[in-house]
Amino acid sequence: MTTRLVDLGFREGIIFETIVSTFNSDCSPTGAAMGVSLEPGKRVVVRPYTSSLTYANLLRARCGVVNLTNDPELFYRMAFKDANPGGVVPPEWFEKADIVEAPRLRMAEAYAELVVEEMGVEGRRASVVCRPVATRVVCPVLRPYCRGAFAAIEATIHATRLREFMARGIAGRASELERMIAYYGDLARRVSPSSPYTRIIEELSARVGLWREEFARSR
Repeated sequence: MTTRLVDLGFREGIIFETIVSTFNSDCSPTGAAMGVSLEPGKRVVVRPYTSSLTYANLLRARCGVVNLTNDPELFYRMAFKDANPGGVVPPEWFEKADIVEAPRLRMAEAYAELVVEEMGVEGRRASVVCRPVATRVVCPVLRPYCRGAFAAIEATIHATRLREFMARGIAGRASELERMIAYYGDLARRVSPSSPYTRIIEELSARVGLWREEFARSR
């Protein structure tokens, strides 16, 4: 079902957490958890790190797909590829997009196919301005809201930033994000014990411990 971005809940100037999927140079599909925003002129702006695979793929192919989902498992496995068998996202999770030369995520509830119009670099991040050429709802099903699912997604997003701050030696911001992950872990255990949401945050906490040891040894 074709629809408009605003009908999916997008509003100008607000960052929405999505999964951006692209093809690698060898034509294998990949995805990354990433915030995007809707800007004036109905353009979608993606801001990947310039060191990321997503940035390299967008720069080369000039297209991608923004996948919308509330599934914490998908966010986690896209953000941390080594959580998947063989350290890669299963290729069967993707299929070719309808118009652009990029993959879309089969399990997404909705998606928008994008063509890159402008690219710029602002420090360590790029600003990729895209034009949506197809936006569709795949699964228009209302799901009951669970705070545990919300907590798992937030913890995953914080963890992707935490490692960056640790690597750069920004101790204050790293400690703040560690406290947030611990807070969301407590929340998930309270409202959804023994759930996939709690498991995700426990795995993230274990990763944080390993990162702390890794960076302590390197100093």
